[in-house]
Amino acid sequence: MYSNCTKVLLPPHSTVVERHECAYRSVPFGEELIKEMVMMSAFGLPMSTSGAMTAYRLMIRRVATMAEGLADFAGLSRSSRAAVLKRNADLMVSLRGAVFFEEKKRGLEQASR
Repeated sequence: MYSNCTKVLLPPHSTVVERHECAYRSVPFGEELIKEMVMMSAFGLPMSTSGAMTAYRLMIRRVATMAEGLADFAGLSRSSRAAVLKRNADLMVSLRGAVFFEEKKRGLEQASR
């Protein structure tokens, strides 16, 4: 997935941020989860337990996909890569969640970033 971002979708001189965004978005949330997130954001409805777990797993996969495209990360041993993700993926998911729930954004604006 990430290789499509670096070889096909983005030029070789693209910035780290552009490559990150491409890799991050290459793992889609899916229509049902997006609907649930929009309803939660726009109307204050609670997210279901299954929806929350699905979102969490997808966010972890997005973080891993983004990391796999970084040369420094790829240069680590398999066990080191696993340890880095295990110890840091939750933090990255929490940070992205904080951005998603930014008070100034509403509804679809939250889901688009």
